[in-house]
Amino acid sequence: MKINKKPRQGFISVLALLAAAAMSIGSVVVYRHYSSKPEPTKDSSPSWQEYVNPQYGYKIKYPPDWFFHQTGYHPPPPATIKLSNIDEKMGLVGNSIVVEISSLPDPDQNLDTNAEIQSLESQGFTKKSTTISGQPALVLEKENTEGGIDTSIYVYYGGNVYRLSWGLWNSEIKRLYQETIRQIIDSFKF
Repeated sequence: MKINKKPRQGFISVLALLAAAAMSIGSVVVYRHYSSKPEPTKDSSPSWQEYVNPQYGYKIKYPPDWFFHQTGYHPPPPATIKLSNIDEKMGLVGNSIVVEISSLPDPDQNLDTNAEIQSLESQGFTKKSTTISGQPALVLEKENTEGGIDTSIYVYYGGNVYRLSWGLWNSEIKRLYQETIRQIIDSFKF
């Protein structure tokens, strides 16, 4: 009896083709996995606007949909600036959030002797230590009856006391803006 080897060779050829196809597909999957770009992070701060104050030597970032208030200068050049979620043309309405940065130049004062800090403590603001831009700082906070909070951070740098302050008027505003404010404050650098 004579055995026909052709069908067997055809079977081996089909197996070889399937193996080659599987290796080819596997190579494409591995290449795509390692060459794909990582997912973008949810932190949008790289696209944020940046304000640089050359006179007082600091910079701060704020969201692209926030505004630098041109009339926030006290006195020009700015010793105080204002950043807000509401355009200054609309005025500061109840839902506006304003981050104010003030330089309080007084060579005789530091965080321990600053009259403003002492006044806030006497008004019931709690005080705790933190750091801003690698510098020792003080946080003074006071909650209001609507679940909001007023906050000021004081940092001494280069002969000036700087105040970063904002108010979150009620629990809903606090919920909506607390993380944004944290990112803004974290971006403050000398």
